Order: sequence, then structure tokens, then C-alpha cells
Amino acid sequence: MSLFLAAFTVVTALSLLNLAATGAVLRQLRIPASPATPPAGFSTAHLVGRSVGSELATPVAGERVDIAAFFSPGCPACHAQAPRVAELARSGSGVVAVIAHADHAADDSLGDLLATTPVVTGAPADALINRLDVSVFPTFVRLNPDREIVAASFALDDLLAWPVNAAR
Repeated sequence: MSLFLAAFTVVTALSLLNLAATGAVLRQLRIPASPATPPAGFSTAHLVGRSVGSELATPVAGERVDIAAFFSPGCPACHAQAPRVAELARSGSGVVAVIAHADHAADDSLGDLLATTPVVTGAPADALINRLDVSVFPTFVRLNPDREIVAASFALDDLLAWPVNAAR
């Protein structure tokens, strides 16, 4: 009987330890990654010096474009940053959103962004994303008047900290 009680105690202790470890792992999985934390092995350095070309001409004809924000509809970090980008657009900051794999008319998952911000979607957006090799969303770029990328970041705050005069 004492052997059974000892075995039962050990199994119970191991089960409780396993339950606590599983709970800790699940808590970590539920915490969303910070949009400012760049994914391991990815960088925005390859974007600097590249031109966005004519792909941004249609939604913002005649308007200046200072910042392009690259989003994907299924991206939680994109949804977190969309209100900030919409706020910048409302303030007249020259922002355009480039949304990968989305149909502007059918996708309202980015909410207020579509109502307040010039948006590039569909084939022109996908062509620009592929040409620039944007593989992580969200990605933000600051443009000079010739629409060349002078700064790029996975975090909007980092990009906004870039001196405007350095981009001109």
C-alpha cells in the first residue's frame, strides 16, 4: 500500500508540474509580438535606396507621399498599427497604404484605414511588394520627393523618429 501511495504522489506531482509548464507556454503564445520587434533574420536594409516608382501614382496623383505602409489583411500587427496610420493620413502627413493580397472593395478588415488613407491594393500592390521584396508585415518606408526609400522599419515609431530633413 505504501508503494502505491508513493507512486500516486510522484505521478500527481509530475502531473501538476506538467500542467504549470503547459500553462506558462500557453500564456507566452497568447502574448502578441510587439510590432516594434523585428522578426529574427529579417531586415529592412535592402529597401533603402530603392524607388517605389509609378505603383503609387494612381491613388495619390499630384499629392506628396512621405510614408508608405505595407500591410497584409491577416496580420495582427498590421491591425494594431492601422489606426496610427489612419491618424497620420487624417493629419495630412502624406501616407499611403499598400495592402498585399487584398481587394480594396471586398476587404474592410483594416477598418478606418481604408476610409482615411489612399490605398493601393490588388495587382499594383502585389507587384510593388514583390519588386521591393517586402516579406514582413507591417513594413513602413519613408520616401523622398523622387519616391525613393530613404528609411525603412518594421515599427512606425522608429520610422517617424527619422528626421524629415534627412529624407529630403
